[in-house]
Amino acid sequence: MKIFATVFLTITSLIFLAGCSSNKNIAGKYRTTRAELGFFGTSLELKKDSTFRFYFGGDLISYTDSGRYTLSGSDIILKFYPYHLDTGLEAKLNARDTVYRPKKLYYRNRKIRHYNIDGHVIRRARYYQERNLILFKWNRWVKRKSYLKKVKENY
Repeated sequence: MKIFATVFLTITSLIFLAGCSSNKNIAGKYRTTRAELGFFGTSLELKKDSTFRFYFGGDLISYTDSGRYTLSGSDIILKFYPYHLDTGLEAKLNARDTVYRPKKLYYRNRKIRHYNIDGHVIRRARYYQERNLILFKWNRWVKRKSYLKKVKENY
C-alpha cells in the first residue's frame, strides 16, 4: 500500500508540475480585431527564435520595425533594434522618434493587450461604428474590447 501511495503521489506531482510549466508557445501572427480610432491597426509577428516584426498603420501613416522579445511572466518585453539611417537627414530621425513603439505587452489566453502610460492594461478602446437601419444611417464612437488576436500559428 505504501508503494502505491508513493507512486500515485509522484505521478500526480509530475502531472501538476508539467501543467504549470512556463514555456508558453506564443509564436505566431497577431492582429487587431478592429480599427482603433476609426483607422489605426496593429500587427505583431512573434517568431520562435525570439525575434518579432511590428507593424502599425492607419490613414496616412504606416510603420514597420523589428527586434527581439523576451517573456517575463505574462508580459512580453519588446527590445527594438536601433535605427540605421543611410542619410544624415535629421527630419527622418525626428519623424521616427515620434512613432509608437511599445516596450511591454500583456499576454493571456492567446490575446495580446497594450499597456497605457500609467502601466495599466488597456482592455477597452474607442472604435468608430456605422449603423444602418433601412433608410437611416448614423455613426457613433463606442468603447469595445481591444486586443491583438492570434491569426496564424508558429512562425
